Amino acid sequence: MRMIIKIADLVSMAMVSSCATKYSKDTIRYGIEIILMSMLGIMIFRVISLLFYDYIGWIEFLVSFYMIRTYAGGYHASSPGKCIVLSSLIFLLSEIVASTFKFTLYSYVVLWGLSSAIVIYLAPIEPKNKKLSIENRIRNRRLSILVCLLMGVSIGVLYSFISIDLYCLGMLSASILMVIAINKRKERRV
Repeated sequence: MRMIIKIADLVSMAMVSSCATKYSKDTIRYGIEIILMSMLGIMIFRVISLLFYDYIGWIEFLVSFYMIRTYAGGYHASSPGKCIVLSSLIFLLSEIVASTFKFTLYSYVVLWGLSSAIVIYLAPIEPKNKKLSIENRIRNRRLSILVCLLMGVSIGVLYSFISIDLYCLGMLSASILMVIAINKRKERRV
């Protein structure tokens, strides 16, 4: 991770010194760090998918995972490096489950129902460093419920065309991270 920070620092210095910009060096460096970390995470997910001879599973997983995470929230690792490791382990576990078990439409509906119930009950979960206003809490809650409904419809549509094991496991993973976030908060209060 230190290498990514050094690369981001070098690129941001070059950008600030070579062109006029309204953004500070720190802002540019942060943006570059986020881009590089995201690229690293995607590369790791692609490698894991290829190990299981699964060429699009990483896309299914990330789409469903981030659709829920964007509005519903959930557990956040304490550093970007830990986030990549945790996310990669969750995806690896999902690939193992998807390659081990035979999923049916019924199992997809059960995974969707369980994930949706958790999201509807808990959403939104605020990050500890960024409190949501009441308006944003209401908005994120409504959007979380809408996302769950749209994902249920998409399961019905996609089921006929492709295997959606990792799509459903991405939903489940995101909702489990919501439960973990709530439990971590309770531990801190005690």
